[in-house]
Amino acid sequence: MTVEINRAEYESRQNKARNLMVQGDLQALLITDPTNLYYFSDAAYFGEMSYPRPAALFIPRDGAARLLTHAFHLAIPWQGDVREYQKVGEVPVEMLTDLLAEAACESGRIGMELGREQRLGMSYMDFVKVQDALPRAAFVDAADLIWQIRMPKSAAEVGIIRRACEIHDAIFKTVFGAVKAGMTTREIERLFRVAIAESEADSGWTVVCVGDFDDSQASGSTHPAKVLQEQDMLWVDLGVVLQGYHSDYCRGLVLGVLTEARETLWNQVQEVLLAGLAAVTPGIPVSAVYQAQVRKAQALGLDMQTWKARRFGHGSGLHTTEPPYISGDDHTILEPGMILHIEPGCIRKDGIYVREEQVVVTQTGCSILSQTPWQLARQL
Repeated sequence: MTVEINRAEYESRQNKARNLMVQGDLQALLITDPTNLYYFSDAAYFGEMSYPRPAALFIPRDGAARLLTHAFHLAIPWQGDVREYQKVGEVPVEMLTDLLAEAACESGRIGMELGREQRLGMSYMDFVKVQDALPRAAFVDAADLIWQIRMPKSAAEVGIIRRACEIHDAIFKTVFGAVKAGMTTREIERLFRVAIAESEADSGWTVVCVGDFDDSQASGSTHPAKVLQEQDMLWVDLGVVLQGYHSDYCRGLVLGVLTEARETLWNQVQEVLLAGLAAVTPGIPVSAVYQAQVRKAQALGLDMQTWKARRFGHGSGLHTTEPPYISGDDHTILEPGMILHIEPGCIRKDGIYVREEQVVVTQTGCSILSQTPWQLARQL
């Protein structure tokens, strides 16, 4: 049974934002990105249908939030103050400025999605019009504030992600059990897409790579003409989406004889992954998890520079990849509830030797959410 996020949790998120506004000397937040609108209000504006009908959630430091939305998007689940407009193609600047005036926020610092991995849900020219209409207000970056709230997941969010991983595991079991030599990457991809469509997931994606690695099979692409042979390595990255939350982890498979050299390399990458898992502890910087994997790779003599991701993992939530990042440059302090993907790997001519597990940070370490067998031999 999938967990539902209730109204109290959305209110809690807004209250967390208000507490951080006090610390950052902000009068309000003006949220326009569809993902953040969904996160703070449960009002879904995903997809290009939102472009001509932008919405805005105004969260003042003091007082109730207000949602500005086009009539086309009603009815929406938001149960608070809703302001509806009719014109298509631009933000109704006058209505927006009226909202701020009602909350006495025509001046002061207004936080918006201007920085780290954030996007405005309005055109730049509309943003300029809003600035011109409120000359006494200072629009400042609130990206760090937003990520402080979004990175640690609630029990309900973790429950949804855990269920997404269970669906993910079932899809891998079904498709890997059906894969046969002679299939093309396109045929294998179709098996995954059918399995996703027949599952409880709302949507999903897959990357299928077969045999000798080349640049046309870089991570993020699928080579449709490749034919799987028994001696080939099949590497698949898979993700599903459930209630907006993402699973994401990859697996490898060899149908025929597994050579000692290939198994040894795969197992070594697994050792690097285990070093990362062992390092996950609340209160340490995420860069320490990266360094633990680097040390293990160096001890094994593995060249990890061939893995072009240039990091050994990432966070996730309402996006497949989001902060924090398991790299030497990210010093975010780990907290219970954060979702991490421990993802070391290296690229060889004969395949993609990348391992990945999805975990949740706990009070003492981490708990693995992804349960598909990691070995290269077929596990049914």
